[in-house]
Amino acid sequence: MKNKHTRGLSAVRFFLILVAGICLLPACSPLMDTWFSRKLPPQEGSFQFASLQEEVTIARDDLGVPYIQAQNRNDLAFATGYVHAADRIGQMIGY
Repeated sequence: MKNKHTRGLSAVRFFLILVAGICLLPACSPLMDTWFSRKLPPQEGSFQFASLQEEVTIARDDLGVPYIQAQNRNDLAFATGYVHAADRIGQMIGY
């Protein structure tokens, strides 16, 4: 059975680890930024996905609004999901 002193010590240890983690977070930020920027999906180019049945075209206007042309609904749904994820990935990873 733990005594009162041991329980208090673990609470202090938890608090110190929490404070150290919060203090180290800004130091890790540039590293996280570099790592996450490499993980972002490309906005331009030609890509091949095994789940597409036919060719799909995604074009963006000057404001970045995507326009998708697909030959069937399944490919349209896949391309819509890809564009949505590419546009919102920053929100998902905390940018």
